[in-house]
Amino acid sequence: MQIRVIDRIYEDLCYKSIEALEARVKDFLSNNYGIKKPWIVDSIEGSRNYEQPEEFVDIVFFGSFLQRFFESGNWVSHSVRFWVLCNSVKRVLVEDIGIPDETINVIPRYALYPKADDIAVFPRKNEEISFVYAGRISESKNIEALVYITYYLQKNFAMKIKLYLIGNTDNVSSIYSLKEDQFNFEKRLFELMGNLDWLIQPEVISEVEQGEWRKMKFANKLYVSFSTYNCEDYGVSVAEAQEHGWPCLLSNWGGYKEVEGSHVLKVPSSYLIESSGEQIALKYRCRYAASWIYKNWENRSIIKDDKAKVKNNEVYLSIKKIDKIRKKFIEKYGTPTLYLARGQANKFYADKNGRKFFESFQAKFGSGEKTSPKIFIIINDMSEKISYAKDAVEKIMNDNTAMEDVEFIKLNELMWKNNIIKFKFAEKIIFCFWNRSLVSTVRFLETCLPSTVNICIYSNEKQENDLSPRIKWRWIES
Repeated sequence: MQIRVIDRIYEDLCYKSIEALEARVKDFLSNNYGIKKPWIVDSIEGSRNYEQPEEFVDIVFFGSFLQRFFESGNWVSHSVRFWVLCNSVKRVLVEDIGIPDETINVIPRYALYPKADDIAVFPRKNEEISFVYAGRISESKNIEALVYITYYLQKNFAMKIKLYLIGNTDNVSSIYSLKEDQFNFEKRLFELMGNLDWLIQPEVISEVEQGEWRKMKFANKLYVSFSTYNCEDYGVSVAEAQEHGWPCLLSNWGGYKEVEGSHVLKVPSSYLIESSGEQIALKYRCRYAASWIYKNWENRSIIKDDKAKVKNNEVYLSIKKIDKIRKKFIEKYGTPTLYLARGQANKFYADKNGRKFFESFQAKFGSGEKTSPKIFIIINDMSEKISYAKDAVEKIMNDNTAMEDVEFIKLNELMWKNNIIKFKFAEKIIFCFWNRSLVSTVRFLETCLPSTVNICIYSNEKQENDLSPRIKWRWIES
């Protein structure tokens, strides 16, 4: 594995993209609608130096739109109108938050970054291919999924792919990981890459000036991002890649859903999201994602941008109505909503009410395919010293061929009402570990679930218990 260092230009990893996007949004609003002073709340100026007018203001939401909306108690203008960067964001704001449709405008993607007329050919599967990712190297950007998928395309399908990760690491966790906000992602990423037996080693290129990656030479290049970030409303690096004629391999998620062209292949988001946050579960989901990519490599379709001419909604929303919308949301989802205002979406996701919100969010940001898992695997924290638990997961996954049929459930979420409802339609519930404290839990499942639902338990030693014969035991060595 190689690490190449180029002179450091920026300290803040997020503001690279924000500053690039801010200038184009301002030009678009000024040239097309005569809006000379929009409030771009994610920008440095917008968050520190913007003077709010007393009457009307046009607010532009970028990726942190949830946090910014719940900061609206600090807004002093009489009325506001909203501008967002993709239709997925608008759907969340309208359908999940409750903002009136007529007060939100969507800025057309290609009005900001027009794609090149001359696009490089999408590589063939038997060629040497460069997977190029440029941006924040972060768990929140699903980088581990990108690593695993590249590895499985090499290992299982003999594709000659070299992965380039260009950018700096950050320690912002994914909302699915349920970890604290900060941890050492760089260390974990390099341990992961170092433990895989690559056919072609990946290369990490850090400390790169904004836009420099586009000038580098790559064989049969593809811009690749499998981000399922809850703030992925646009994707500046994807826009820059298309602007310079790059073909793309992307997650069908958020702002990426509006990336168009026959030179684009988009992977269903259900193959890329592992809601349990466990790396071993993500590993197997990515194995199936790699299989999907290989099978669909040639099945790219042109997606027409039918939102090219934005409808100019001229209705403004009063601050008093915004206060009512915000209050109604908090009454529905409870005190954990405060985590959204603090930018701690992962902690809101960890709450059962927050989970309901994000399940609805994922349906709007994701690619729309509905899955009905048939097999539920109950896992504990894989960092705990249950020595055989990971081996049990390995065996379970090797015995099941369709990842879309499988969902991992954390033990502490097992008894959530929405999970019990899903279990009633399952074929099998599998505990990948066992201890005596689970007896009452298993008994409860026996009584409330139909007899058609099989319950299986993996253990490393014979157990003496009074569970019914319905329970199937699987023995695994420690």
